[in-house]
Amino acid sequence: MLEHHARARPQVAPPRDDLIPLVQFYSIELSRLADGSVSVGITATLCEVDGDLTGMEVASERVESLTEALALIENAVALPPSPLQ
Repeated sequence: MLEHHARARPQVAPPRDDLIPLVQFYSIELSRLADGSVSVGITATLCEVDGDLTGMEVASERVESLTEALALIENAVALPPSPLQ
């Protein structure tokens, strides 16, 4: 039998402010694992100055519920507050 140990999840933040304008889209992969937890993978596709598209891994985590998965996604792709607010 596998023993499950609770671990603190690392903080996931959106890409740096200088990368956000380059993000074309995010890809989000969710997979239900055998133990009932959820694997979450988030990548951002960036358009570099020369027009090449490149992928950047934003997050790859294992969480216990869909609620935690949605919170992880929200933290990873949230835009910083607008200076006008």
